[in-house]
Amino acid sequence: MTERQADAFESVYREYNGLLYGFAHSILHSRALAEDVVQDAFVRAISALDLSRDRASVRSWLYATVHNLAVDCLRREGRSAGEEPLFYTASAEGERLEQMTLLNEVMSALSEPETRILMLTTAGFRQREIAKMLDLPLGTVSWRIHNIRRKISALRSEEKGE
Repeated sequence: MTERQADAFESVYREYNGLLYGFAHSILHSRALAEDVVQDAFVRAISALDLSRDRASVRSWLYATVHNLAVDCLRREGRSAGEEPLFYTASAEGERLEQMTLLNEVMSALSEPETRILMLTTAGFRQREIAKMLDLPLGTVSWRIHNIRRKISALRSEEKGE
């Protein structure tokens, strides 16, 4: 690995490690398995990707790889995902706990497919990209996003006591 490649890898790792971990954890509900899946994805990225290319394509590849590795991990384990999702944001420390609490409440009200879509939407992916990554029809993704918004709205109404 050249110094330029190492710098590109380090930059990609710093930018996506926490987000990919949160995404993997939302599927696996295991810190150890999520860490393993993300590590495996980055190992594959070193050999499979030109990390200096377009960031959007690197990001898409990483999320798709983590998703596929996590699903494969669940199949190998012969189990389905647990119940307590976790999501890391790149915000200030003081806001992080508040955001994680809100996201955990929201995610606990969502189905597993809705949680994956919320994670990808939060990471900045468009509906068309999400549909391709999860191998779902665009209409299904749009419908699930509509349901997610409806559930979030209902949770906010409950929180305000309306």
